[in-house]
Amino acid sequence: MNAEIELKLRIRPQDIGRLETYDIFRKYNNGTLERHLLISTYFDTRTLDFIRNKVALRVRQKDQQIIQTLKFDSRSEQGLSRRPEVDWLLSAPVVDLTLAHKYLPTALQSFDSTDLKPVFETRIQRTSIQLNWPASTPTTIEVAIDQGEICAGPHKEAVSEIELELISGDEDSLHQLHRELQQDFELEPSDISKAALGYQLAKLADKP
Repeated sequence: MNAEIELKLRIRPQDIGRLETYDIFRKYNNGTLERHLLISTYFDTRTLDFIRNKVALRVRQKDQQIIQTLKFDSRSEQGLSRRPEVDWLLSAPVVDLTLAHKYLPTALQSFDSTDLKPVFETRIQRTSIQLNWPASTPTTIEVAIDQGEICAGPHKEAVSEIELELISGDEDSLHQLHRELQQDFELEPSDISKAALGYQLAKLADKP
């Protein structure tokens, strides 16, 4: 199980296009720039037992890869979160709860894959840039520029954000990069994950 450390920042949609050529990114880019369409489906029981136990389960299609991820509750303050998670590669876009069973809290271990249903979906165009950030400790930060939407039934929520994920090195570098970005962009730290937004929409979709 890995611990994801990231800083999530909302950005105005009209500013997204300026980010790829932003001076700081060009200066420290380690040569890695990738673009992907990420289609993620989140699963839960009909009574939403997973989210009530602070667990999120998703299956994501990323190009030819299909990845199942189990995410656990995190603490988020001013956009910075630490979230334990575990991933599995799948051969088909079908949730496989047997893989996750040993990581589940006791309250969820009686469920199997047939008890789960799709709750909402996210469709995100992501541009990823890895930076070799100048710090006393060798530090790598992945910048994910996300634009798209979250969908639950007829309800949709637009997504326009930057995620700064610490791959290795000094955690304070995330805040340093945030301060650099803040000089040129209107940014708002966000403590609400895409999963949390999706569940909010799903609750609206279930109302008569």
